[in-house]
Amino acid sequence: MVAKLPNPDALPEFEPVWDRMQQRKARLLKEIMEAANADIGLQELEEDAQVRAFLAMGANAFGYVVADGRRGRHDTRYDQRERSAHERTDELPSNWVQVLGIMLSMIRDWRRR
Repeated sequence: MVAKLPNPDALPEFEPVWDRMQQRKARLLKEIMEAANADIGLQELEEDAQVRAFLAMGANAFGYVVADGRRGRHDTRYDQRERSAHERTDELPSNWVQVLGIMLSMIRDWRRR
């Protein structure tokens, strides 16, 4: 998670990160969290005020979030700067109709998350 110093009229949602940056006279703050157990992943991120502030800053173009993980057997990556998620798949069939079916299934799964 990366936060860049916003203008002085920061939004209230930024406060946990914004206050910390102001106290330390920082213009940039980066935080890296790595799960102790990759099979379980990070827990209770939604309850973390710092994470919510980083997300709010990213949503308002004052930073961004990058995440790597696994969903089943496949690696996934999210980069807020790209506003898209990336997911690796098993080898795709040579038939375009089957490839299209796989892609549609992945998109439906992604939209349900």
